[in-house]
Amino acid sequence: MIHAIWLLARATLLLGVALGLIAVLSTWFPQSHPTYVAANYPPAAAQDADPPSERTDQQGARSYLDEPERPDVLNEPLPPMAEPSGIFHRAAPRRITALPPPALTAASWVIVDEGSGQVLFGQHVHRRHAPASTTKIMTALLAVERGKLDQTVLVDVLGATIPDSTLVYLVPGDVLTMRDLLYGLLLHSGNDAAVQIAHTVAGREATFVALMNERARQLGLNDTHFANPHGLDENGLFSSPYDLATLARYAMGYADFSTIVKAKDWRVTGPPNYGMFNGNRLLSEYEGADGVKIGDTDLAGQTIVASATRNGHRVYAVVLGSRDRTADTKRLLDFTFANYGW
Repeated sequence: MIHAIWLLARATLLLGVALGLIAVLSTWFPQSHPTYVAANYPPAAAQDADPPSERTDQQGARSYLDEPERPDVLNEPLPPMAEPSGIFHRAAPRRITALPPPALTAASWVIVDEGSGQVLFGQHVHRRHAPASTTKIMTALLAVERGKLDQTVLVDVLGATIPDSTLVYLVPGDVLTMRDLLYGLLLHSGNDAAVQIAHTVAGREATFVALMNERARQLGLNDTHFANPHGLDENGLFSSPYDLATLARYAMGYADFSTIVKAKDWRVTGPPNYGMFNGNRLLSEYEGADGVKIGDTDLAGQTIVASATRNGHRVYAVVLGSRDRTADTKRLLDFTFANYGW
C-alpha cells in the first residue's frame, strides 16, 4: 500500500516536471504558424464584400477613409437646405426599363436627379475617395456666397510656387476681378486661383479651409472633409459621389456659378490679358451638358462632377477613380435619359 502511494506520488512529480519542461521549450521554439481562431476571421458576409477603396500616397501613408464607409443607400433624400434656385422638390423620375446600368472603369459613381434629389442608381455612393479638383466646387460656392464677383482683387499669390499644379500663373501685383478668378478656378482649374480666392475671402488659406468644412457640415456632407481649397492630394481631403452630387446640386442654384461652369472659354482683360478654356470635354461632346468640374491627381485618378439637362430635367453624374471619366460619364447619362422618364 505504501509502495503504491509512493509510485503515484513519483508519477505525479514526473508529470509536473514534464509539463514544465514543455512550457519552457515552447517559449524557446515558438510555432512558425500561429493558430487562428474564429474570432480572427471576418464574418462570411464581410469576406465576400468589395475591398475598401482606400489608396495610399507615394510614401505609402494612409491618406483618407479613417472611418468605414457608410452603406450605399440608393434612395436617401437630401438633407434640408436653402434653395437658391427654387427647383427642388419636384417629383422623382420613374424607371421605365429593367436594364442594368452600364459597366464603367470608375471605382465609385452616382446619378442624382436635380428636381427630387433622388439617387437614381450608383455604386459605392457613400465611399470616401480623393476628389482632386472637384474640391473647387466648394471653393467657388464660398466665393459666390461670401464675395462680390465684380470686386477688384490685387493678387498676392505667385502661382509658379505651387508644385505639380495647373495654374493661371498669377503674379503678385496682377489686378483681376473675383469673377476672373472664378473662371480661372472652374475652367482652367487654376490652383493658384483657388489660393487667391481663399486669401481674398478669408484672409488666409487655413481660415478658408475651416469655412469649407463648416459649409460641408451645414449641407449635410457627412463623407466630406477638406484640407485645401484646390484639391491637390493631401491627408484629410476626401469626399464621396453622393456628397459631391449634393454639393453641385446646391451650387448650381446660383446663377453666377451655373453660368461659369457651362462656359467653354473666358478672357481676362486685366492687365494681364489672356484667355482660358474649359477642360470639361462633355460641354462640346455631349448634348445637354452644362457643367460642372473635372479633376485628376495620382491619388484620385480621373474624377468628374457632370450635369446634363434634357427636356427641362437636369441630372448629376459623379464619377470617381476613373480611367476614362468622359466615356464613363457619357455611358451613365445615356443610360439615365434612355431608362428614366419624368
